Amino acid sequence: MTILSAVFGGVFALGQPLNGIVLTEDRFKGLLVGKQRINAEHIVMGIEKSPEKFVSSFTKKFISRAVFITDRSIMDSEKEHLTLLLYPPEDNKYPVTIIELGCLTGTCPKDLYIVHLISSQISDPEEDFKHVVQNLFETSFEKEQMNSSDKPQVLWSCYFSLPDSNISDLRDNVPQNVYLCPGPDMDLDYDHSIKKAKEIFQEIYPDTEFLPRAPDPEEIIIGGDDEDINEEVLRTKDNENEERVVDELVSNIEKQCLEEQKNEVE
Repeated sequence: MTILSAVFGGVFALGQPLNGIVLTEDRFKGLLVGKQRINAEHIVMGIEKSPEKFVSSFTKKFISRAVFITDRSIMDSEKEHLTLLLYPPEDNKYPVTIIELGCLTGTCPKDLYIVHLISSQISDPEEDFKHVVQNLFETSFEKEQMNSSDKPQVLWSCYFSLPDSNISDLRDNVPQNVYLCPGPDMDLDYDHSIKKAKEIFQEIYPDTEFLPRAPDPEEIIIGGDDEDINEEVLRTKDNENEERVVDELVSNIEKQCLEEQKNEVE
């Protein structure tokens, strides 16, 4: 999407420091970027970058996450798997979504696996996943235990928390022309993110289609007025029709030749 935006005139200032936001009468006016002030009619920003006053009233709920690197798959099989496992609730804890990726996914070297654990947070990630780790993985590095265990050995682990902002009303306590985007949630797809992006887009551009079909390369015309563009599009369609007619004609001629050759042989 960034490339498509740039092709059609989008301007990007990458790697620039954000020093502040200018607000006047509960409306966004501009950004302070380094020594510059950039004015705009609207601002769309991730919730993690927003000022504290915008998110102070949001419900504080978190997602527990963990990432492991292991030496074998949790699925005992000769073939490599892309594994999706829903670990059931246990000891008053939430279900845990487990995603395991092997080298065929392009995420890790051969004979290693990356495992993601995702769950709603109760206390902290390490405690929330403790029962899953004990049942599915080996964490001890003692040789005897490593050799006798048939569980995947955890070679590296990382536990962290993410705020779950999708349960909050992101328009509450926010200026009219400021739009906050939620962060990751518990879902495995992007449906909620796309839905939220569409809502924001329609508020800013109510008369514009959201994510229209991307043009084919031959349909992109740089420069020229509308009349020239329309003529070029019509010319392209006419050429396509002519090519289709020629192809059909050639095909019919080839069929006739084959039939004549067949008759001569008989």
